[in-house]
Amino acid sequence: MKMTVTRLAGVVLAGVLGIPAIASAGNVLNDGFTDGTLIGGTDPGGGKWVRRSANETIAIADDSAGIGSGNALRLTINATQTERPVIGTYTAATLADAVGSQLILSLDFRFAIQPATNNAGGFRFGLYNSNGTPTVANGDALSDNDFGYQLSIGVGTTPGADLFKEVSNGTAGELGAGSDRTSVRTASLSTVAINDTLRHTGTLTLTRTLVGVALDASVDGVPLATGLDDTSPFVTFDEVVVSHGPAFGYFVDNVSVDNVPEPATVGILAIAGTGLLMRRRSRCR
Repeated sequence: MKMTVTRLAGVVLAGVLGIPAIASAGNVLNDGFTDGTLIGGTDPGGGKWVRRSANETIAIADDSAGIGSGNALRLTINATQTERPVIGTYTAATLADAVGSQLILSLDFRFAIQPATNNAGGFRFGLYNSNGTPTVANGDALSDNDFGYQLSIGVGTTPGADLFKEVSNGTAGELGAGSDRTSVRTASLSTVAINDTLRHTGTLTLTRTLVGVALDASVDGVPLATGLDDTSPFVTFDEVVVSHGPAFGYFVDNVSVDNVPEPATVGILAIAGTGLLMRRRSRCR
């Protein structure tokens, strides 16, 4: 209820001040898998999680000794499957029109084993749009036309870090296979090669600019790359997608997506709120 009241207050203040309302401001996905379920459950802001391939399984597992926060989503490879995603759906969030508005994806992850294959793009995660066909069950092909942005990083002993825009081409690969990925990286700040089973934290930030959408990505607080999409950029997302190149299992936990309004609007609303509160207090004296 607190989040609802906060959002309502922002909309009311924005209307009074003549500022465009901030759509879907706040946390739109927050899944720590504490409720032990992949679909629905009692986690506030939890998503619906499915896997694309029949050669993989996903389940909730106690990873207290790994990531360290209790339950996590675990993907297990049943064969030698590569290039298939795990998809978490949530209520769609749109990057606001104001320059500086952001959507921020954050998640914790760790590999179940050390990757046996070295690959500069062996692990990937990003924000996607279901393109009108949200997935409804494990193994369905409804995600094959999805589009969005992803960070791709190196595994094993081969370092890598790249930012991609993926369009819909109807191939089951999503997040890797096919020819529908285009790098939108503008600067390489660092690279990473994860070859352990320790906890790591990844972030992908999308920021509205005058010409499109800027991308920033980091792992464990280290900036890896920046990017820019100024050609028909994507602005609405209803999925978190995680995938692998080589065949290896992994854990994912503490997945969040935050919709952050541009700083100037936040400042104006804060000042307005303070002014209204002071005015109310003076009337009550």
